[in-house]
Amino acid sequence: MIAQSVISQYRPSRGLLLFAACTFFAATAAGQVGSSIETPATTNKDTAVDLAPLAVATIKQVAFADRDPMATQFSDDGVSFRGVVIALIVQTAFLPQVALYDSKDDRIVGLPGWTKSERYDVEAKVDYEDVPKWKALSLTQKSLALQPLLVKRFNLQFHHEARERPTYSLVVAKNGPKLHKAQPGETYPNGIAGPDSAGGRGGAIVTPGKIVLQGSGLSVLANLLSSQGLSHAVVDKTGLTDLYDITLRWSPADVGSSDASLPSLFTALQEQLGLKLEYEKNPVDIIVIDHIGKPSEN
Repeated sequence: MIAQSVISQYRPSRGLLLFAACTFFAATAAGQVGSSIETPATTNKDTAVDLAPLAVATIKQVAFADRDPMATQFSDDGVSFRGVVIALIVQTAFLPQVALYDSKDDRIVGLPGWTKSERYDVEAKVDYEDVPKWKALSLTQKSLALQPLLVKRFNLQFHHEARERPTYSLVVAKNGPKLHKAQPGETYPNGIAGPDSAGGRGGAIVTPGKIVLQGSGLSVLANLLSSQGLSHAVVDKTGLTDLYDITLRWSPADVGSSDASLPSLFTALQEQLGLKLEYEKNPVDIIVIDHIGKPSEN
């Protein structure tokens, strides 16, 4: 199970989203009243997520400078966004494994300009009786639960298209993989921990130049690599279906404090994991935004 409370921070000036497990206390501004999120009468089938629903949400436009950080916090009873652009929430809802908000990511197309410039605070909670169910969800499932919120409060309409895109394929290197298989029943007591201090499968820490995964498939690694400053998305073509414990360290080119003794990402993949990236074109699932409007009143 992935750590249940996650905080991430994106700094536009550096293009980084720091993603790590931690606890977070979130409070709604005093006197602010949230509105109920009802299931829309008609929605795209992909928004019909059978998960603990986010029942109440408060959305407020705020004044932020372009370089001010955007923060996302998943807690035990909901999710909070602070000073974020709506495009970040859309990416979180549809590309939940991506650890970096990238305004140029071409896997989501059709977002109007205001979704990438105006900043908002968003506080969404589940009903009290749904808290245990929400806590049991993985981070990916919690992220998918944002789709009904976008449909209800932003009148989001969208569809999927398969389009050929330049990509990197993650494949096994010439000398074979160097991967540590996750052990059945492993609880990771000394690993990535949730707010109850208990570790679990599916945990992830992503910081500049480092990815740590516990009990995860290589498709998760591919998605995370897509957000590490590469020019194209990464598609898992290793053919390996087991779950692995992975630690990958490299020297990110766009961070001034990079450790020069570490290899590049391409070299680190081969040396540390026995994997490599190959450039080619692949069909990629594209989210096409047909309509998104300003948020309805609280």
